Amino acid sequence: MDSKTSEEIVPDIARYANTQNKVSNSDFFSNHPFHRKMATKSTKLIAPVIAGQLRGTKWFYERSRGAYESAKRKTGRATKSEIKAFMLEFPAHQKMDKLGVAKTSVIFDGDPHIAVRGQEAMFKHFADKIQPSWEDNQFTFKNFSIKSYVA
Repeated sequence: MDSKTSEEIVPDIARYANTQNKVSNSDFFSNHPFHRKMATKSTKLIAPVIAGQLRGTKWFYERSRGAYESAKRKTGRATKSEIKAFMLEFPAHQKMDKLGVAKTSVIFDGDPHIAVRGQEAMFKHFADKIQPSWEDNQFTFKNFSIKSYVA
């Protein structure tokens, strides 16, 4: 019997159980440790302070659709003041999603011809480049700076 990890099993379950809603391949890759690490690191990275403001804001990496809105509303239990505080800390213009990061990365890696093929083809190319880097350099990759993606 083939032994699979939960990282391999969960996407398979989601893929075969979701016959009513369209689920793209990029949605399945969003559980990869790379995206989880990006989401964690982005909420700790302070952006430069803008003139006239007292403090820096933070970035928000949305690895799954709707994560930003869910975090902002805390699944419907947030007060107006909590939503305002979240928006001050994580402004909407500093939200990055996995497809935007992938597209920018593919273009800056010198493959704009792949970026224009469509989201799924572009994201597959991005995932195919990330996977070997993750496997080869997992420990140093964990310390990878999100700043290069933000830039």
